[in-house]
Amino acid sequence: MKNFTNVTKFKFIYFLVFFGDSIFGNFLALYLVNLQFSSYEKGTILAIVPIACFLGNLFFSYFGNDYKRNIILLKILSCTQFLSIFFFGYISNIYVIAALTFIFSFNNSSYFQIQDGTLSQSLRKYKKIYATVRVFGSIGYLVGLLFSSFVFDFINYKILFMISGIFFMLTFVFLFSLDLKDYILDNFDSSNKGLHKITSSSPKMLLKNKYFYFYLACYVLLWGGTTLNWNIYPLYLNSLGLKDNEFAMFQGLTVIFETIFMYLNILIYKKVKSYKAFLFIAAILKITAIIFEVTIPSRYPLAILCMVVNGVGSGFFVFSNVNFINEVFGEKDLTRVLQYVVGINNLFLGVGNILAPIIYTNISYQVFFLLVGFLEILGTVCLIFVKKEKTLAIE
Repeated sequence: MKNFTNVTKFKFIYFLVFFGDSIFGNFLALYLVNLQFSSYEKGTILAIVPIACFLGNLFFSYFGNDYKRNIILLKILSCTQFLSIFFFGYISNIYVIAALTFIFSFNNSSYFQIQDGTLSQSLRKYKKIYATVRVFGSIGYLVGLLFSSFVFDFINYKILFMISGIFFMLTFVFLFSLDLKDYILDNFDSSNKGLHKITSSSPKMLLKNKYFYFYLACYVLLWGGTTLNWNIYPLYLNSLGLKDNEFAMFQGLTVIFETIFMYLNILIYKKVKSYKAFLFIAAILKITAIIFEVTIPSRYPLAILCMVVNGVGSGFFVFSNVNFINEVFGEKDLTRVLQYVVGINNLFLGVGNILAPIIYTNISYQVFFLLVGFLEILGTVCLIFVKKEKTLAIE
């Protein structure tokens, strides 16, 4: 059991929580369609998700980056996720759905940011690559989607969401296996005596870093635009006649290619050696998906092409984003940066989800996709200006 470190345990945890998330998050919008909610009712519920995520990220950002505290938070959050969705499929009242959606979303986004920040400290101790653990999340997500697509003809949303809740509970249980001391956090660059990386110990110091705002704009416009697009994309495919189980099957293509390229990127990075370049590649691929959505009217070619391109783009993004934040802002601020940018991004998504039905219902889906594409291009431009601050000499 010597090699059963926290890094190894996190592989199981990532698989479990991503499996549970895949069969709830991807089907929330379709469940609202199944309940025959109006476009504005669906837009309101979907708007609650990012607003609650914003408030959750803002709240949990004040807990810092303490390893032991983070593990306690992960236990609390995973248990709350279980409680909020286990009986979700039995509910049709819009107000109760809104309340449970708020509770789940308030905790869910923060869970993943805290999990990544906690994992990074164990990875540092064993000198492992983030992608070798994160890929198990993608595998869990893929298995969840494939599972959903095959069983959807035999079960309903009630059972599907209960299964999702069970996997969040399994995550909660497995978190107790983590060793609270199996990590390392070193704020100094031992290879350069007298030099100290600018890593902030408080939110105020981070907010003085001008490059943080360029990264924030990049994340909100580019990745926020991508998420906003992905929220509406299944509704568009549904309007073209794609069935719910078919959507789950095609969505699996995204995760398959994401997983493949997370592994391939380990080899590609040895040649490129630039996380920023990887983010640019991801951005170009996400914008390409928008072009497909605007120009391809047939549901099956559109589903296949967009899912594949998005999967490859996600592979580049997931592989590089956490590493890029660590490289630019330092490990001490990793969790805090994730909490801030994801929180603000969710506020953006809340507004976007409210406005989206007005655009695609009264004008067209294509106009909505074009507007999102414009935001993604602006976000890509902001990425150009993101770089790390200079080191300061210490007497």
